[in-house]
Formats: sequence, structure tokens, C-alpha cells
Amino acid sequence: MEYDIGREDKRDAARAALDALAVDRERLATAATAPAVWYYVSSAAAVAAIVASPATGSAFWVTMIAALMAIVLSYIEPAHRKQTGLTIRRTAGPRSTTVITVVGILFVAGFGASVALASTGLVEWIVASTGTAFLATLLGLRWYDRVYGQELRVGF
Repeated sequence: MEYDIGREDKRDAARAALDALAVDRERLATAATAPAVWYYVSSAAAVAAIVASPATGSAFWVTMIAALMAIVLSYIEPAHRKQTGLTIRRTAGPRSTTVITVVGILFVAGFGASVALASTGLVEWIVASTGTAFLATLLGLRWYDRVYGQELRVGF
């Protein structure tokens, strides 16, 4: 039986290349997650401000607060990219898409609850929908980062 020494070298090279890819995926997954707590807290605070805005009782102020917080939210992600130096032009996988969809639904539900509470004169209860939206966003974004990182690690 003949043994091809070059074959073993090719296997070693392939194994080394796969190991290098695994290390790169790990680095990418680590860098893609939020760099600090500020990212989660500022996003959650902006969402909470939008959810709390119906307590003002003025459509003008609801619109102004929502617009201002939308601007704030639009600057948070670029600040994250600037801090990490990383831009990923890849859509989320199915699990992370599900997580961020649930967070978005909770945001809309919280805002809807605040509007309903304000319309019925139960303004003091808007604190509950605001707190829920804040926590859902804070924990949801952290959960999203973990799931997204896992998807990057496995090369989804």
C-alpha cells in the first residue's frame, strides 16, 4: 500500500486553515457585541422616553419626543461602530432576527399601552409600561447580542 506524504501535509494545512477561521469568527463575534453598558442603557432610555411620551397629554410633545429619540437611536449604532471600528454588512440569522423582532413588538406594545392609558386618564400607570419597555429593551438587546455572537461563531 502506498502512502502519500503530501496528503498528510494537505490535511494539516486544511486543519490549520479551519482553526484560523474559528479564531477569526471568535474575534468577530466578540467585537460585534456592544462595547459597554452605555449602548444598552442609552437605547433602553430612548425607547422608554418614547413609551412615556403619551403622559405629556399633547400630540405635539409626543411627536417631538419620538422624533428626538429616533435621532438619538440613529446615532447610537454609528457610535458603536466608531468605538469598535467594525461594520458588519450581514443580516442577522434566524434566531437573532426573532429576538430583535420580539423586542420591537414589546416596544410597540408598550407605546400602545401608554397611549391607551393616557386616553383613559390613567396617566400614572404609564410608569409601568415605560419601565417594562426599558427593561425589555435593555435585556432584549443584550440577549440579541449574545444570540448574534453565537450565530457569528458558528458561521451562520
